[in-house]
Amino acid sequence: MYDFKVKIQTNQSWNLNHLYTSDEDPQIEKDINQITKKVLAFEKKWRNNNRYMVDPRILLEALTESDEISKGIDILAKPLYYFYLRLALEQDNAKLKARMNLINEKETELANKLQFFGLNIGKISKINQPKFLRSSQLKEYKHFLEKKFELAKYQLSEKEENIVNLMGKTSSGNWATMISEFVSKEVGVVKKQIRTFEQLMSDTHSLDTSTRNQAGQAINQILNKWVDVSEHEINSILEVGRNLRKVRGIKEPDQARLLSDDLDKDVVYSMIRTVTKNFQIPARFYNLLAKLVNQDTLGYHERAIDYEARNKKFPFSDALALVNQVYTKLDPSLGKIVEEFNSQGLIDVLPRKGKRGGAFCIHEGIDLPIYILLNHNDKLQDTMTLAHELGHGINSKLIAQKQLPINSDTPLSTAEVASTFFEDFVSEELLAQCSEEERFALLLKKIQDDVSTIFRQVACYNFELELHEQAKTKGYLSKKEIGEMFVKHMSAYLGPTVKFQPGHENWWVYWSHIRNSFYVYSYASGLLISKALQSKIKANPSFINDVKLFLSAGSSKSPKVIFADLGIDITDPSFWSDGLSEISKKLTQLEALAKKLGKI
Repeated sequence: MYDFKVKIQTNQSWNLNHLYTSDEDPQIEKDINQITKKVLAFEKKWRNNNRYMVDPRILLEALTESDEISKGIDILAKPLYYFYLRLALEQDNAKLKARMNLINEKETELANKLQFFGLNIGKISKINQPKFLRSSQLKEYKHFLEKKFELAKYQLSEKEENIVNLMGKTSSGNWATMISEFVSKEVGVVKKQIRTFEQLMSDTHSLDTSTRNQAGQAINQILNKWVDVSEHEINSILEVGRNLRKVRGIKEPDQARLLSDDLDKDVVYSMIRTVTKNFQIPARFYNLLAKLVNQDTLGYHERAIDYEARNKKFPFSDALALVNQVYTKLDPSLGKIVEEFNSQGLIDVLPRKGKRGGAFCIHEGIDLPIYILLNHNDKLQDTMTLAHELGHGINSKLIAQKQLPINSDTPLSTAEVASTFFEDFVSEELLAQCSEEERFALLLKKIQDDVSTIFRQVACYNFELELHEQAKTKGYLSKKEIGEMFVKHMSAYLGPTVKFQPGHENWWVYWSHIRNSFYVYSYASGLLISKALQSKIKANPSFINDVKLFLSAGSSKSPKVIFADLGIDITDPSFWSDGLSEISKKLTQLEALAKKLGKI
């Protein structure tokens, strides 16, 4: 079946020597001292010199110097990056947390010293703003300035912004990482084997009913242990966000997210409404899945049954070879980037106790390496996750090659397009190699992933909207109230076939995205937009060159403009309906194939 033409010798852990040789590397302090000197020099030069607020040429000089301070997203990008990655592998290491805290405090101190500069740019008079936006000298900074001018209305004073920065970690950041760390330390027993929390989640995908149920019960016990703490944690995060919105004059709970992502509310809400109206699609899917495993209903913990994985294993070496093959076929330069991630030790592969769960791809500036974290369990889904995170990696790599540091960030609205775009091509490659029986299993898995990426995330967005609204009205939400809201919104997309049993109401506890408010819309919009790009590639393979330009754009343009350049109008409501119709058609094909093969 899966003929991976090029076998790759794989590395399976991060090589952090690209950053520092050890936690005690003296270069860490040298870097902190060097950046501190640059910040102090910048402050001395520009704090009392406001000529950049009237002269585009002088603003270019100041922006260039600002970019040179760190060449990254954070001022102390490199040391922060190193210890963030170290903590991802050892979440319960108190010594690492202490170092990270000290560097974070220094970062905040330095950021506050530079706060005046960004605030002053927003204060450039409305009369002068057009002159700056038309300036040929500031061409590369045009969209950055557009955003600064738009966000200026929500700015606080410099002292107030400094306080927000100082309190950010203790008021919400620490809460947001706490539960993840606690849960990652927990273990449960399935079939007399001790399993980490991440492995328990994987066990709920098993075709074996008793394995699924034992894993589900173990997860229920772990989440029940921490739900009281989570109640306080989530209420604290909600209260902090509510108070910050109030002082900034931001009215809606998701407005700050959409402003940050440079996206119009009408675009996102059009997508949210369209997906919600089509919740009958996932309900159909789960009805079919229950029939395939000979059950009348499914428990909530059974929604991700891995029907395909009866005997097939996807070790990391095979997964990487497949992804490399697909990316190379799209464009040889993309395959080379995949090989670099592996050969340079930029992917940490296997789950282990204390390691952060899930997966991520992270970059911290144009001159630092990009790292990927996985928890690979040899499942097909793990292959899709690898493809997804490498999509992010390629996106970041191309941005670093083309953009100024100030434009090196990636709005969520474009970042998830890159990841799902490549993930879907890997899925298509697998389907092309299949027998009819294998095609059925993979098509089922693909639709299952689409349902999770689109409908589940939109259900979560709806849950978050009510969560924030109820918290604002009531002042505090009990774990019972949160659980009831969670069940309500998850049931809405899952349909009547999926039943919530005692304990399932607490499964919001481990869902980290709700601590990063309204992040989840980007998965749904990203996949639907990526489907449009895939269609263009299939019609014209050379369109990959346009896609690479999109992937290298970073934050240099608004998402609406970036997609318009590709011939996609994300302001058109029918655009979202077209993508959902494609999923519905594939589900109809799957239902017909299930009957043909005698599975239902």
